[in-house]
Amino acid sequence: MNIIITGVHIEITDAIRSYVTKKVATLYKVIDQDTKVEVHVQKTSNHHRSGDFFKTEITTHLKGGNARAAADADDLYSAIDMAQGQLFDILTLKKDKKVTLWRKGGQAIKDIIRGFRRDSKNHRTPPLEVYEAAEETFDLADEQA
Repeated sequence: MNIIITGVHIEITDAIRSYVTKKVATLYKVIDQDTKVEVHVQKTSNHHRSGDFFKTEITTHLKGGNARAAADADDLYSAIDMAQGQLFDILTLKKDKKVTLWRKGGQAIKDIIRGFRRDSKNHRTPPLEVYEAAEETFDLADEQA
C-alpha cells in the first residue's frame, strides 16, 4: 500500500495513522494495491461555529485519472469516514462503468463471430442469406418504381 498521510494544524498520531490506514484499506476492493493514495487531514476554525472543525481530503492517483473526495465535520474520525465513503462510491461507479464498457465490447465481438447483425439497439436478427437479401432488394426496387 502506498498511503501518504499529511496533517495541517494537527499532529498525525499513531491512532490517527492506523485509523486512516484501516479505512483506506477498504478502498483496495475497487482499486489496485499499488495505487497511490494521499490523505490530507486539516484542523480549521470555522467562523460560524465554536470549537474545532476538521476537513479530510482523500485523493487516489489512478491510471485513467484521479479520484478525489472531501468531507468536513466536527469530529476528525467522522470526517475521515465520510470522505472514505464518498471516494468508495466514486471508485465503484468508475469500476462498474469500465466493466460495463468491457462487457459491451465483448458482446459486440461475440455477435460478429456468431454472424448476427444489429437492426436497432435492443434487437438482434440473424444475417440474411444471399438469396433473401436479393429478394428484399428487388422487392424494394419494384415498390419504388
